[in-house]
Amino acid sequence: MLSKVVLRTDDGVWDGQYSPDGQRILFIQNSSHEEMGIMSSIGESTHYLFRQFGDYSPDQHYFAAQPRSGNRASGKLWARKPIWVLNGSAVCFESTAISGFNRDLGHSAALVHHLAEEWTIEVVRDEDINGLAASHDGEFLLVASTSGVRLFRLNAKEVVLLWTDNVKGGEFWGMSVSSDRLHCAYGTSEGVYIRRSDGYQAGFIADAYRPAWRPHTDEIAYITSYDEGEQIRFYSTTRHRVIGGTNKVVSGKLNWSPDGRLLTINGCHKTSIFSKRDTFWLTILVRDTGDLIDILEGSVNCVSWSPDSKHLLVSHNGQLLEFSI
Repeated sequence: MLSKVVLRTDDGVWDGQYSPDGQRILFIQNSSHEEMGIMSSIGESTHYLFRQFGDYSPDQHYFAAQPRSGNRASGKLWARKPIWVLNGSAVCFESTAISGFNRDLGHSAALVHHLAEEWTIEVVRDEDINGLAASHDGEFLLVASTSGVRLFRLNAKEVVLLWTDNVKGGEFWGMSVSSDRLHCAYGTSEGVYIRRSDGYQAGFIADAYRPAWRPHTDEIAYITSYDEGEQIRFYSTTRHRVIGGTNKVVSGKLNWSPDGRLLTINGCHKTSIFSKRDTFWLTILVRDTGDLIDILEGSVNCVSWSPDSKHLLVSHNGQLLEFSI
């Protein structure tokens, strides 16, 4: 039985993410994606992160970021794809500074902002950011950009580049880091690449995209195309073969619950490749039984699991919803 609670509805809320301890929620507010905030997991005590960005440091590596003033941000910051890093002490996001109402996107950057110490550091700059993913503890950061895919290790203000893959697969379709932090998976228009943290390419899955590591296992879920449409497949990285999948025609973003029992599918559904209209929805796949549980109809921006796998945070039509599983 599922129960639903509406946490926020004001001004449009997007990209909601539970913190690693489950006590806070990171989100983007306003349909123009200008303000980033943190609130308690019960929807109270909202804290906006920035008042404005100032100048760069002389070495062009640090922003002179100023903390917010009052209840709302008074400056302008265009932010997307926020995720928690460094065990919830910092956040990483794609940002482009804008001035007033002039949306001169200038340069884009992947930034890490420490919440308590209020420093902000660049990881990647002057590139379009196509995706961000982090290990469970937020120490390893995977960044896809126009230059390819890079894995970084974060240690407070120190950012260490571990490897770069200059793969040119067009838009990146999903990225994931394994629970043991030893492997990464990222999807391109060519397929899913599997790479160790030392840079060794450990595998490749053709005709696959949107990979998602199943926690505490060697298993990757991904989407693949076939004659009738698209389906989910499960791939063992130690046996190097497909070990299961679904028969239903589905496509979308995949997110495992932390206990590895449930997989959310956030995307569109077609009864067949000949369907004239997509139906957007959010559903849960029970991995061991293959059962599918429909949660919500309509376009879903983002989903996030609580650390105990008992709650699902859903960004839906500008609302922030919480489902008890």
